[in-house]
Amino acid sequence: MKKIFVAGAATVALLVGGATSPALAFTSQPAAIAGSQYQATRMAQDYLRSMPFSKSGLINQLKYEGFTTRQATRAASSVRVSWKSQAAKMAKDYLESMPFSKTGLLEQLKYEGFTSGQAAYGVRAAF
Repeated sequence: MKKIFVAGAATVALLVGGATSPALAFTSQPAAIAGSQYQATRMAQDYLRSMPFSKSGLINQLKYEGFTTRQATRAASSVRVSWKSQAAKMAKDYLESMPFSKTGLLEQLKYEGFTSGQAAYGVRAAF
């Protein structure tokens, strides 16, 4: 059984013995694209397990790894993650390595790609 995650629609298609499920959302796309999308999603999940990212930061990292903008964006959109929690983790990591004022940390998190709301949540969680 092979799982292919389709980003954006959060559809999981199961391929069993060559037959596809009726929920397969990308029937007109070549299998190579679906395979690359699966790899992009797996890499996104692996990155998020190892370190915090903003959504845009994760997209940029996936693009750096060689995925297209579309693949990277779909992968980042398909992972189940709280971006606020990611901001809190990154804020705590920053404070463990160097001192920051609340304002400085807020600006750093926004620079890393978090929204103002996500960054504010991260700062509150870290202090």
